[in-house]
Amino acid sequence: MYLLSLPKNTKDLLDFLRNLQNKDARELISIYTQSLTLLTDDIHSLFIFLDYINLALSSSEIEGTREETLAEIDQLFNLFKVKLRKFRIFWINYLKFQVESRKKGF
Repeated sequence: MYLLSLPKNTKDLLDFLRNLQNKDARELISIYTQSLTLLTDDIHSLFIFLDYINLALSSSEIEGTREETLAEIDQLFNLFKVKLRKFRIFWINYLKFQVESRKKGF
């Protein structure tokens, strides 16, 4: 993993990350992982977080690492609950993940 000079502002960071779509999945995941430390409690952080979750889920299906990825994503949702709890879309995605990916019943 190499270190990038990522934008500190979450709006700029979101734009930067969305312009990297031509990179391969592993490289994108590495960059998104670095960006998670810069997230705050704003809407741009929410979009970065959800983009990372979708990227991790799709690449785990290709690479066959689904179970480890599901555990990591579950930990990330729990970690970011405090920062992103005010957004309804966070909770919708959290519940969707729990029901569909983890097959938990409610």
